[in-house]
Amino acid sequence: DGVWKAGDGALLNQQVWHRGTEYTARKAPHRAMFIVSFIGRPRFGTDPRQLSKGTYFHIRWNMWGHTLRDMVDAGHRMTQPFSALRSFGLWKSPKASWGYDLVTSGFLRMANEQQGMHWSDLPVQIEDSGLNRILPEWLLGPVLENKDAHTIFLVKTLEKLSFFLLRWNIVLAALYLLAMLINLLYTRTWRRSVTIASLTFLIVYGIPLLVTTMQLNKIQNSEWGSNIRANRTLMAPFSAELARLETLPTPISDGPTTMPEREDVLWATRFDSSFLGAYEHWIDYHPGNTKYLDVVQSIGLLQKNYSGLPKAFRNSLVGAIVDDIHPGRFLEQDWRNGDWRTTTEHEHRTRILQDLAKARKPQLAMLDRVLSRTLARFRFEASFRETALALKAQSYASHLKDELFKTEESCGALEDVLSTLTSKQPTLLIKSSLPKPVGTNSNGLDGRRKGSSLPPKGEILQVGDSVMSYYEDEGEWFRASITDSNDAGVELSYDEGTVEVLESLHGLRHIVPLEEGARVKGNYNREGTFFPGIATRVRPDGFIDIRYEDGDFEKNVKPKYYKRLDY
Repeated sequence: DGVWKAGDGALLNQQVWHRGTEYTARKAPHRAMFIVSFIGRPRFGTDPRQLSKGTYFHIRWNMWGHTLRDMVDAGHRMTQPFSALRSFGLWKSPKASWGYDLVTSGFLRMANEQQGMHWSDLPVQIEDSGLNRILPEWLLGPVLENKDAHTIFLVKTLEKLSFFLLRWNIVLAALYLLAMLINLLYTRTWRRSVTIASLTFLIVYGIPLLVTTMQLNKIQNSEWGSNIRANRTLMAPFSAELARLETLPTPISDGPTTMPEREDVLWATRFDSSFLGAYEHWIDYHPGNTKYLDVVQSIGLLQKNYSGLPKAFRNSLVGAIVDDIHPGRFLEQDWRNGDWRTTTEHEHRTRILQDLAKARKPQLAMLDRVLSRTLARFRFEASFRETALALKAQSYASHLKDELFKTEESCGALEDVLSTLTSKQPTLLIKSSLPKPVGTNSNGLDGRRKGSSLPPKGEILQVGDSVMSYYEDEGEWFRASITDSNDAGVELSYDEGTVEVLESLHGLRHIVPLEEGARVKGNYNREGTFFPGIATRVRPDGFIDIRYEDGDFEKNVKPKYYKRLDY
């Protein structure tokens, strides 16, 4: 009947959760909501690849630190004062496990600048918490406008508050001693005055100091405190030492580094772990991977044994998959530093044959998953990584993966198949949905564009494609998407928010993903002048290293500080 009654429940996902308005009826009865957020428990000190909590969680302050098992004994574990102690990571039942406590989660949100915890939200947080009404302004730390705003504010506020309390403690203690001295001189009761003074100091300072010391010791020796002191809490998931490894226990692609695009197929190396749960398959939902896996799954089940098929047919089968993915590329993640590298034809065709075999035999896919997890364990887990044992174990696990597919008949004779492949790129045959070019471009973007004499490259373009549009007057390329095609021409929607209609395809190119070796212009030291150079490394976040033509070198250049020179 559309009415919510006591005991009714609903399973909501993140999109539904934020629908509707706030419940503000003052005289109406309260609505009780039982919210459970599912996320794996932290394994500080074991596997540093902790799960991302996504957005902020709507959990009461005293419900943090709990796990699903606590609801078995909720009447004891989730009631006050135990729930508050659990929330701050101070105490738990000996039979329970730690979840994410309130303090750790709060600092995680600050570090990741999540919604509500961005550095720009600090003034609002101070006002909403009432901190500016509890403490005078001169006791509060400075509110800066940069990413370190939270850290500086908290540290400076604690420093000021500590100094203030210490100073007043000294003043009060001095006044008390002065009063006792005056009383002693007046009454001349030496023994009685000394006894009273000693007892007073013991009660006022001794007992609180003893209790505080005991609590601090308890906090330091708790699992929460021990992990922080041992640098196990929120330790870097991927050690910087891995990136400096020169002797590799397992082979990696030596293709150029690049930044992934939507159409690319990504073979990741950092998500293999049963601990990560569904996140282990997170990369499968990348648009290029989704398309690729659908194709492999549909083709993989067609034949019981691919080794019995003619070589030419198997070659055509792999070529068809490559054609279907075009213009996407096949990228492999460098497990040492997370960079994505373009694979060679031999490498990606080998992987395609292996994925076809796994699609046909689930048992083979499971064995490959177990070996991948074993590799990741020796690469990343805190107790193994960077040890001689880990490097040796990786070599054995990698060898087992190779043998797994060499002996699997459904994969075919890999070496035999690959030896017949040519380096010729597959031909793309896609029907264009765009009108034929009818003239020069018009309707300039914000009055900047007067037309481009750059002829079409002969590429097939369709509605939905991401393209680069060339502005001849500025000598620069701008990124856009083809959003419509009609009698008026081709409609482009630029990433910067403007829209333009072109009468022809002059000056349009498919996006050529940025790769190591590309020609760029960099704003050296952000001084405002762009100099030509070569991208010597392309990171997943778009930051690049540039070797300038005059010999200078610059690392980690942000995307807004460099421009592409060729497409």
